[in-house]
This record gives sequence, C-alpha cells and structure tokens, in this order.
Amino acid sequence: MSKEVTRFRISANDLLIALDIVSPAVSTNPVIPITDSVLLTNREIKACNSSLEIRHQLPPSVSEPFSAVINFQELWSIASNSKGSIVEIEQTLSVENRGTF
Repeated sequence: MSKEVTRFRISANDLLIALDIVSPAVSTNPVIPITDSVLLTNREIKACNSSLEIRHQLPPSVSEPFSAVINFQELWSIASNSKGSIVEIEQTLSVENRGTF
C-alpha cells in the first residue's frame, strides 16, 4: 500500500484571523455534523451551514497541495495555543483511498 503525505503550514496568527472570518458560518449546534467543521485547503478556508457560506483566501506562503475537513473548535484551540509560531498539519493518505474521507 503506497502512502502520500501532504503538509499544511501557516502562522498561528494568520490561521486565527482566517478562523475568525469564517466563524459566523460554523454551526455551534449542528443538525448536520459537518457544519461544525471547516474545509482547509492550501489556498483557502471555507465554512458553511444551511444558509451561509464564507470563504477566506489564505496567504500565498501556503503552497503545497492540501485539502482536509477539520473540526472548527479543535483547529481554533490549536491556533490559540500556538500564537506566534507555525501550525503544521500533516495528512497521510493511501493512494488507494485518495479522495475519500
């Protein structure tokens, strides 16, 4: 089984700003569980609920291809506890399961 590793790196402060911008679209009491998460890619962060979608373009320094759905509260906690440093998220995908979550 072949595995591919992708990494996402961003300053904690830039991530907190992005999370703050998309936070109005994150459900605090989700009917659909995915609406308490954000879609994080190498180019943008996106949150949506039944009536609102917010996208925020990330700094160009985030360039490696990356895509993941991550719980908003967990990501906020990581960024808050990492102020002043770099947040790095690593994702390992098997080639056979590429594109599935």
